Amino acid sequence: MLMAYLPKQETALFMYSGPRRTEREATLNVPKSFLGEDIETYIAFISDDRTMISRSIYTGKLTYGSVKPLLMDHSF
Repeated sequence: MLMAYLPKQETALFMYSGPRRTEREATLNVPKSFLGEDIETYIAFISDDRTMISRSIYTGKLTYGSVKPLLMDHSF
């Protein structure tokens, strides 16, 4: 799961089901209307059989449009 929270807008954007972990990347599309907004980002994982769910992990704050997309490389 990917989540982007926009505090000023009091809005959250979600991707509940993303690519498999082996793909090593995921993209959450944010509307262009949020350009310049601060975004708090989070990620969580769920097993294929849906029996195990991780706690969410805070992945940082960014200002939409001011940085290149975040690329994370975590080995589990």
